[in-house]
Amino acid sequence: MSTSNAARFDKVVPNQSPKLTSIVSDALRRKIVSGELAEGDNLPPEPDLVAQFGVSRPTLREALRILESESLIRTRRGSRAGAEVCAPKVETSARYMGFVLQHEGVTVDDVLQARMILEPPLAGLAAANCDKATIVELRRALEAEEAALSSRASYAEASIHFHEVVVNLAGIRTLSLTVRQYNWVLGRLMEEVRSHDSGVTTGDPKSHSAHARFVDLVAAGKVQEAESYWRAHVEHVGQRLLEGRSGSKVVDLFT
Repeated sequence: MSTSNAARFDKVVPNQSPKLTSIVSDALRRKIVSGELAEGDNLPPEPDLVAQFGVSRPTLREALRILESESLIRTRRGSRAGAEVCAPKVETSARYMGFVLQHEGVTVDDVLQARMILEPPLAGLAAANCDKATIVELRRALEAEEAALSSRASYAEASIHFHEVVVNLAGIRTLSLTVRQYNWVLGRLMEEVRSHDSGVTTGDPKSHSAHARFVDLVAAGKVQEAESYWRAHVEHVGQRLLEGRSGSKVVDLFT
């Protein structure tokens, strides 16, 4: 780690603090989530951190273990041994959300209902916010989806990506992240559907046509029609995914 990076660490923890581990991990976490420490940065060597925070080696190591369990750092071995910063990722929170849904006994129906509540209004907002850049981004995602039609697995990924592009264009980042979280679960559901329908190896032309129709409506400035169309599309897809699976639990997708 460069001298300038090392200089960003101050001795902020008194030796007598009863919660040294939490204070150290909190201090480092703030630097990571704020971007002060970026993806790929190396934390200073252990002796430097011990001196800078004024804590014992066991306390520091426990703090680093906490951050590693949160996927905010990774520990390297060998000649490049040390702790490397990992920026927070949606995939990490999505996996954890999946664990919670499993533990809570949430059903697949419930996840699809959440999708029905969130996506159509966000699609309407995307249409209302439409400009030339919006259309370019939608058509780019549509082209990627078309290129993936020859493979069912690739098409599933491209289709989920298209839905995420639509949601992102609504401009509400909190809901965009929420959708990306439950899409991790829906991706597993699509894998499960494919495993029981091995005779189909290509993507879904009807779904792709529905996405293309939505883009045409957005480009034409038909906001209400675009939202209604997206609602019908999401409902139709949900019904197909639920065929023979209504009442099944999220945990069943991961066992």
